[in-house]
Amino acid sequence: MTSENYTNWYRIQIQTSGTLAFTINPNNNLDDFDPVVFGPNVTCGALGTPVRCSYAINSGTGNTGLGNGAADPSETVTGDQWVSQMNVTAGQTYYVMINGWSATSGTNGFLLDWTGTAGLNCTILPVEMLYFRNTCESGSSILEWATGSEINSSHFLVERSADGMDWKEIGRVNSAHQSTMETQYIYVDDRAKEMSEGYYRIRQVDLDGQVTESEIVPMERCISNEPWLSIAPNPTEDGVQVMIDVNDSFGTSARLELMDATGRPVMSQRMPLTKGRNTVDMDMGAVAKGTYLLLLVQG
Repeated sequence: MTSENYTNWYRIQIQTSGTLAFTINPNNNLDDFDPVVFGPNVTCGALGTPVRCSYAINSGTGNTGLGNGAADPSETVTGDQWVSQMNVTAGQTYYVMINGWSATSGTNGFLLDWTGTAGLNCTILPVEMLYFRNTCESGSSILEWATGSEINSSHFLVERSADGMDWKEIGRVNSAHQSTMETQYIYVDDRAKEMSEGYYRIRQVDLDGQVTESEIVPMERCISNEPWLSIAPNPTEDGVQVMIDVNDSFGTSARLELMDATGRPVMSQRMPLTKGRNTVDMDMGAVAKGTYLLLLVQG
């Protein structure tokens, strides 16, 4: 299948295991329809190679589909208009595309009859999530997702986790509520550079309060052009651990300068640097109690 003409797309979910088969019965037998099946468990943006495909030329009977005793998973224009049925498992999802080659296919339509033994989940999904991904830019995580359709959707909650188990809500994005076309969303997490690792997920909330969770995506390690420095514990009595995140442009070494409230240097310590997280311990046992400023000096 190289192009689409008067196509209809269906996303189906298998409720009970069995065989997946169907018959496409055109309202006008002269119309030529071709079935294509993608899956299992693929996304609309990454369908992969079809698992069933027929683009046989209409022989005049019109009917086509999966089943009817066929043994071949795909066929060319010289085929008999039928490809083999499929063994499917409960919980799997598939995309079915029905392509109409005839000029009148878009107006005459067809009857789609599911003939296999597998049961389908006919519940209307409030939101069809097409993709969810994140990238890093200037120290921030750019979270992007898209829906293929929305019915009675209220909003999206963006959540972050350090370990993939304990989640914290970090943002809310209003939804389109009702939509039959692709809708794209974006959320920027400016604090991603403070995390050494982590995960994101989206919780989609319906108008009736029902919640559906997205897949979990790992956090891209976000290191900004400027170094990021943290210390722990603070306050301290004996010493601190200094953590510094840098990129390639900062250099391969640095100097830590501890200064008192008057700007007088109290302690200096050199350290090598590599891209990513660097850790160094500073002994503070000989430093008098007070408030100090810690500077990171390049070179």
